Amino acid sequence: MPKFSPLSIERLERCHKSIQLVFYQVVLVRDCTIIQGYRDRETHEMYFRDGKTKVPYELTKHGKDPSEAVDAAPWFAEPPHIRWNDWKSWYAFAGIVIGVAWTMSIPIRWGGDWNRNWNFEDQSFHDLNHFEIMTT
Repeated sequence: MPKFSPLSIERLERCHKSIQLVFYQVVLVRDCTIIQGYRDRETHEMYFRDGKTKVPYELTKHGKDPSEAVDAAPWFAEPPHIRWNDWKSWYAFAGIVIGVAWTMSIPIRWGGDWNRNWNFEDQSFHDLNHFEIMTT
């Protein structure tokens, strides 16, 4: 049965309790890794300059402590463990995360469908490893 590595657990512990609850269930369905939860200002501003995020630090959910956002990826047993260009795996993984969250009544927004309309063609910025809780 899949389980998180100590590093993934450490990263997940800096996330909002709702994110933790969702991902501890997700890993039982699909092996995955936590790339990042909380993000400090310096790291976030570097990502912003590099175009890896479109949101300034003051508005990011990664900058809250505990973080209201998490970057997570499906994990494959054989290398490469994270397959950044395997789009089908990212979409399948997102479906699992969203489905698990839905069964727990935890509203999640995914970086592949920012407006949550299930139309993946209308996105101008794809952040397929990003998930965030909806707090408002």
